[in-house]
Amino acid sequence: MATYEQTRVVVPVVVAGIPVERFLELHAHLDALLGELAVLAVPGTPTPPVLEEMEPLFDGLTGPFAAARRSTKAAARRARDSGDTEFTLGTELPLYAVVWIAEWNRLLDGADAASSRGLLLTPPAPPDVVELRRWIGGEVAAQLTKVAS
Repeated sequence: MATYEQTRVVVPVVVAGIPVERFLELHAHLDALLGELAVLAVPGTPTPPVLEEMEPLFDGLTGPFAAARRSTKAAARRARDSGDTEFTLGTELPLYAVVWIAEWNRLLDGADAASSRGLLLTPPAPPDVVELRRWIGGEVAAQLTKVAS
């Protein structure tokens, strides 16, 4: 995983041209999924296998990266309220986030598959939302990788 030095390096990332409504749809989907995972994770109850698979996703998106999720969602809402159809995502992430991006996409793809099989109540993300998620992740990963090299 990340070295101690990598955990201390925080990098500004900027991704322009993000469609506001689709980004807010992405966040709504993540919020619904995280809410469902939180209910499934009630202490003292049996842990469903799907939750065991999703635990790193839940921990990452509610833990160290929660502040970035909140700030980017707020920026998208401000853009929507101003009548903009696109906005620029700007945040700071630890350098080691590059390792998590591919893992989160894998886990979110797994959550969509579990939803399609009826194992989760949250419906799978629509294809355009998945495409946006992967595009943003790729842009962020490229910026973090460039700084790391």
